[in-house]
Amino acid sequence: MNKPLTILALIAMLAMTFALPASAAPGPKAYLVGSVSPLTPAQVGELQAAGAQVKHIYKNFGGAAAVIPDKDLAAVARASIRHLCGRGYPQTAGCD
Repeated sequence: MNKPLTILALIAMLAMTFALPASAAPGPKAYLVGSVSPLTPAQVGELQAAGAQVKHIYKNFGGAAAVIPDKDLAAVARASIRHLCGRGYPQTAGCD
């Protein structure tokens, strides 16, 4: 009578063993991308082409909110935008 319950428990533990590493992987981080003036559609396209998922474009001042995977961070930082501020990224002028 306990054998089916034991088998079910072993299957559940085995499934959790393989599921935990995948869920523990770090995901993309949120960043603020700054510019002297509001971003043009071409600049937004450049950010997206570099790997940024642009979530919000600020229209009253320069910049955008974006989610950027670690693997694409360097490419986004090389874009023609002036400032990239976020946790884990070195502070530059204008990130205050």
